[in-house]
Amino acid sequence: MYTYYNYSGDYGPHPHVGNMVWESGQNSNFRRAYWTGEQMQMTLMSVPIWENLGLEMIRDIEQMIRVEQGQGLIQMGADRNRMAQQYVSFGDVAFVPAGTWYNVWNTGSEPLKLSIIYVPAHEDRGALQENKE
Repeated sequence: MYTYYNYSGDYGPHPHVGNMVWESGQNSNFRRAYWTGEQMQMTLMSVPIWENLGLEMIRDIEQMIRVEQGQGLIQMGADRNRMAQQYVSFGDVAFVPAGTWYNVWNTGSEPLKLSIIYVPAHEDRGALQENKE
């Protein structure tokens, strides 16, 4: 049994248990802060078909990206022009060290649903971004 608390759409920093497959499946926003604590944050993302997160590098934040639904291509590397790439699907996890360039592409026929853990927290508590723009 899951216990849900709702504090402006962000369940943190309170104790919380949730099913990320279900939660991410319900998320239609490009990015939604799901749980924000003092040191860590989880966001849910929905990447439209043939879209991507956008190439970026965060110098002081480590990330874990988990595929909750769909399939995609993740690119990572120290040099933005020479990145390794790997196809990913449900259950796959990518660890992105701080200072690493990365991007995730949706290569499937449905929205790519991701859960991303940031250490330390990256977005504002309760942050909601409806689309990529």
